[in-house]
Amino acid sequence: MWVNTEKYIFSEHILENGKNLFGQFEKVKQLIFDVYKDCQETYDFSTIERLNEEMPQRLSRLQDELISFDKMWATYEKEYIGELMVIEADARRYVIDVINSELSLSQSENQGRPEQVKGAKEQLIKAICSINAVANVEGKGRDDFTSLTLQSAESVLK
Repeated sequence: MWVNTEKYIFSEHILENGKNLFGQFEKVKQLIFDVYKDCQETYDFSTIERLNEEMPQRLSRLQDELISFDKMWATYEKEYIGELMVIEADARRYVIDVINSELSLSQSENQGRPEQVKGAKEQLIKAICSINAVANVEGKGRDDFTSLTLQSAESVLK
């Protein structure tokens, strides 16, 4: 999976559980199909009697397989969502960096410390450029702006 131009790979455990879950799904699907097919065909009286005798066992087996599928699904989903949450937390680090940089800049401005303001602005610009570089999915995001760009823009406004 690609997020913010970075490739994330699910653990082998998740991939193996996904394969097992799919296998269980195929088993349930086949059991349902077999029961459905048998119920759709025309039989003589002795075949119908045999099906009536077999059906409780077949339905019991289907129930057992569905219960197994449900448990496998719940386990898989919990682990899969857990890994997605780790990926999401890592992916949002760019936004967190911008928020923290802006907070640092605001604090420096409120304290009236020009040297800290300059450093905080540089850090904020660097963080914004990082977002710009990864947010553009066509690969045209820029991360080469510096605080000089902001200073030039500020001087034009003065």
